[in-house]
Order: sequence, then C-alpha cells, then structure tokens
Amino acid sequence: MTWQTEMTLILRGLINDVNPADYTYSDSRLQQSILISGQLVQTELVFDKTYEVNVIASSIIPDPTDVTKDNAFINLVCLKSAALIYGGELKLIS
Repeated sequence: MTWQTEMTLILRGLINDVNPADYTYSDSRLQQSILISGQLVQTELVFDKTYEVNVIASSIIPDPTDVTKDNAFINLVCLKSAALIYGGELKLIS
C-alpha cells in the first residue's frame, strides 16, 4: 500500500470526510496537505528514518507505509494535516 492510499484514508477518518458519495475534499487535495504537513513535522521532530518530502513531485521517499511502517510519522503527519484543514475551515467561517 502506498502512502497516498493509507494516509489519505487516515486523514479522511480524522476530518470525518468518509462518505465517497459526498467527499468534501479530493484525494489530491488531501495528499497535498499530507505532503505539506510531512515537511512541517520533520522540522519539529526527529524520526528513525529521514524522509524526503517533495511537494512539487508529490512524493515521500522512503514510503512510510511500506513493510517497516513508521506509525509515528504516519500518525503525526495525518494529525498535522487535520489541524491545518480545520484551521482553514475556521478561517472561512470567521
């Protein structure tokens, strides 16, 4: 499973955007948020692995969801993405 599939599903669960019939956010928009969050989280914490997050190329190397999953990275990046999304939504209603 690639990071795009697993982390997008986790993020959808965190922001309660789980009904495919009426998604609020596209997969590509959520993946962009994950990439941005991945870059931010790496400046705040040190992980066992070093990830190359490339927002332009839409890549995270190595894939944190591969056989030796990095659950700390996956979870923190998804939580950061959810926080950024909720922050943007709050800004829209202010």
